[in-house]
Amino acid sequence: MFWNNWALDEAEHDYAAIRDAYVQHGPGLIPDTGDIAQHSDWPGNELLEVPDLVDHDERSYTWSWHLSQEDYLALLATTSQYTVMPEAARRGLFNSLRPALGSHVSLRGRTLLNLMRRTRRRQTPQR
Repeated sequence: MFWNNWALDEAEHDYAAIRDAYVQHGPGLIPDTGDIAQHSDWPGNELLEVPDLVDHDERSYTWSWHLSQEDYLALLATTSQYTVMPEAARRGLFNSLRPALGSHVSLRGRTLLNLMRRTRRRQTPQR
């Protein structure tokens, strides 16, 4: 299983202005700031709890990504925390983020590859 996450490159973006935009227009949302390695233990933590999955191995790959502001905002709009927002609230947040982001966005990314194998075949429920 592959899982991707990313964060804005702190060297390229004004984290304080980005956090202010979230405080004003996106309370409760998690901004793309901070250490990508600490954004989430998921899905690995859940996979470890599945008794039929053994020999779990997690590999991490880092990468950088540079894209236009519009492409970045379009990417954000595809993720769950933004898709469930009312459109007017999302528009307000994105409009507030535009000056803080600048015309181009630099991301630091990480792809996790979770490898495991199943110990036994699941039984199909009989009707």
